[in-house]
Amino acid sequence: MVSVPSLRRVYHVARADFLQRTRSKRFLVVLATIAYIGYLVNVGDISLYYQQQTGGAEFYRGIGNAAWIGMKAGLTGAFFVGIAGFYVLKNVLSRDRSTGVGTLVASTCTTDRTYLLGKWMSNVAVVAVMLGTLAGATVVNHAVHGVGSTDVVTLVTPVFLLGLPLGALVGAVSILFETTDRLNGTLGNIVYFFGAVTAFSALTAVGTIVDSVPFAIQFADVFGYLTVYAMTSDALLNTVSNYAGGPPSFGIITGEVSTFTWNGSTWPPWVYAQRGIIALFGVVIVSLSVPLFDRFDPTARSDTSDSSLTDEEAENVVTATALSDSVAPSNISLTPVTERNAGGFKRLLLAEVRLALKPLPRWWYIGAIAIAVVGLLPVVPLSMSREILLPLGLGWPLFVWSKMGVRPTQHQTAPLIFSSRWPLRQLFSEWCVGALLVVAMTGGVVGRLVASGVVGSLAGYAAAIVFVPSFALVLGVWSEQSRTFEALYLVLWYVGLVNRLEVLDFAGISDASVKNGTPIVFLVLGGVLFGAALLRRYLDTR
Repeated sequence: MVSVPSLRRVYHVARADFLQRTRSKRFLVVLATIAYIGYLVNVGDISLYYQQQTGGAEFYRGIGNAAWIGMKAGLTGAFFVGIAGFYVLKNVLSRDRSTGVGTLVASTCTTDRTYLLGKWMSNVAVVAVMLGTLAGATVVNHAVHGVGSTDVVTLVTPVFLLGLPLGALVGAVSILFETTDRLNGTLGNIVYFFGAVTAFSALTAVGTIVDSVPFAIQFADVFGYLTVYAMTSDALLNTVSNYAGGPPSFGIITGEVSTFTWNGSTWPPWVYAQRGIIALFGVVIVSLSVPLFDRFDPTARSDTSDSSLTDEEAENVVTATALSDSVAPSNISLTPVTERNAGGFKRLLLAEVRLALKPLPRWWYIGAIAIAVVGLLPVVPLSMSREILLPLGLGWPLFVWSKMGVRPTQHQTAPLIFSSRWPLRQLFSEWCVGALLVVAMTGGVVGRLVASGVVGSLAGYAAAIVFVPSFALVLGVWSEQSRTFEALYLVLWYVGLVNRLEVLDFAGISDASVKNGTPIVFLVLGGVLFGAALLRRYLDTR
């Protein structure tokens, strides 16, 4: 049984963390994004629709009354929390570690369980604020643009009922990943993204209107997707009796659309039980994180230990330490610096290459070499090279790109770089490393495509070379963290390159994107983003 003093300490940890996070400018950007999503839910291009193929695509959506808009907003909020919420909530422990707060926590009587539960409660509170912003935007927009009366309870209830329990689960998973060395970084962010996308994709493929979805699968629906499906399908069947398609989808409708009326219905009791169990799983996951938590002990973390040093390197470290302790500061003389142009750009570029590639694990090199070599083989069909190897080549270096523009802040070398003679040259050298990775990973595939006369290959290649490192660099120098680029680029990569959505296919993998000039747009955008990165570095040095 948890004592009252322990609960009070949990509350204080949660309150302090919540106030710190909600007072930042970054959090205001997140809320502004969510408010815009609330606008799109009501009057924008994002639609929740049913579709069936009967010779041609037929689309059906509910009229924009409070019941339908509220349900759509609830599912939108759950989808945002389930996918993007992880990246918003993550790094609560890393922030305390980098600011030195963790050292203070480790010296107090606060237990690991109390500390992690407090962080989890802070995550839940942050999710509640985000969902409250979405709910408020939904109510306001429906009052202006909606159909029928603006019933606040009907509009708001699905947002919190579907989103908040999922936020409790996602907040717990983010803490679990932070307490696990192998998942506390780019690899963990990738694992979560594909896990969430796979879970959502599996739900959209389950059952049809005429084939009932098993109760066990409905109970495992963390997004609430099948709940919306079950509650609204009867209204659709009353209007379209021959409908035999699947669950509804999010997206942009490109054809004619028919409407049906759904005035809402009572939430089944099992839905409340299901959402409660999802939130309870969050508590269980936080409890599982307690034994993995190192309590901010740097010697317990694999990424900060000296176990990778050779015997000679370790001996040099010991010797240097002994000398620094034995020589008085007054007896130390430094050679004056008379020339600051030593080495030139080539030396700087090689240093950036070593910084970017040396920390990578062996399996990354094996995968990179395999992708690059297979792309050169003439026995591999061109269609496979274009649709599989090219996206892989533009996704594998994510581990390198995500660190661009971030290392000076992470390793506290920013004052040295900003005070150097050529701080913009250092930024350009980082960009060159990112661009060279695009060339190395996809050059073989693009060469074969160009030789075969595939239209738009060079335009897509040029766009990838310019856009990807510029996108990574601008997000790195402006946000000073890796996860912003990782989250946004994973979505762009998955939707634009893997699923070949025309407007986001910057590499020209699909013929439609080449025809629409998408690679050219991203090529120009890459130049603009690189200019924005240079601007931020220039402002930092003033």
